[in-house]
Amino acid sequence: LPSQLELVDLLRELAADMLRRGSYTAGERFVPTKPDLSCRVFLMDGSDVVVDLGKKALGQVVFDHVLRRLEILDRDYFGLQLKDGNNRPVWMDLMKSVKKQLRKSSKIYFRVKYYPADPISCHGKARNQFYLQLKVDIAEGRLLCPPNTIPSFYSLILQGKPKALAGLHH
Repeated sequence: LPSQLELVDLLRELAADMLRRGSYTAGERFVPTKPDLSCRVFLMDGSDVVVDLGKKALGQVVFDHVLRRLEILDRDYFGLQLKDGNNRPVWMDLMKSVKKQLRKSSKIYFRVKYYPADPISCHGKARNQFYLQLKVDIAEGRLLCPPNTIPSFYSLILQGKPKALAGLHH
């Protein structure tokens, strides 16, 4: 039997799929339509995820899709970021329509919104995203640190990549 968490995920996936394919209201027949909008979400590892949406789809649909793809359970620490009209980063409002928040040239980025006090207590996939965010912030100059602390940051980043450590021998 599926666990309660698996059932909730299945229901979320079904609801997201229904929103992507069309719209429905309670008591009415669901009528599928072709997607009105495709958005590409850029991930911190350099890859991206394309999400097809209905015209009234909320930001929550995109966010849930990305979290499922990355297998992240600790959802409170993350968000979707885009640029406003003045090219400043803003957080996507998950309760508003994606279409209303996007501009023609808008890019959506999956980012860490809050760092936990103890990242070690988080699920492994989420912890890896924290390390990736640190790496991106250092590389892009958003996180300024003294040169003597950079090796410590990069050692934390390597801890988030088990494959990178597999080839190292003591």
